[in-house]
Amino acid sequence: MSDRVLADIAPARRRAASGTGAVLRRLLSEPLGLLGLSLVLLVIFGAVFADQLTPYDPIKMVVRDRFQPPSLEHLLGTDHLGRDLLSRVLHGGRIALGLAVSATAASLLLGHAGSTTPWSCCSTWCAPFPP
Repeated sequence: MSDRVLADIAPARRRAASGTGAVLRRLLSEPLGLLGLSLVLLVIFGAVFADQLTPYDPIKMVVRDRFQPPSLEHLLGTDHLGRDLLSRVLHGGRIALGLAVSATAASLLLGHAGSTTPWSCCSTWCAPFPP
């Protein structure tokens, strides 16, 4: 290869490996990436603020409201025990979010414990934080 070709490749590799900022810029420049990021943030927001977003208790049974269709009172309707489905979905998101965070933390810790060199499992993004 000529020296000119090698000189053109090196800066491109540096730009591609610039880290989180480049990944975020590329994600936000793609319409589907932006849609995916918005949906993930919406689910996280709904799970974190479930108590403030829903006026009903997710486990309280109201037998007279059984099988209600979606309406302004119950946005997703009610189930066979009269429980509000929107409240149940948002509070269920908390469980899923907690499980996802726990599984991610456990895999990082186990990956780090099984590595032979310190911080080898996350050397790219943990480089500024030496052990």
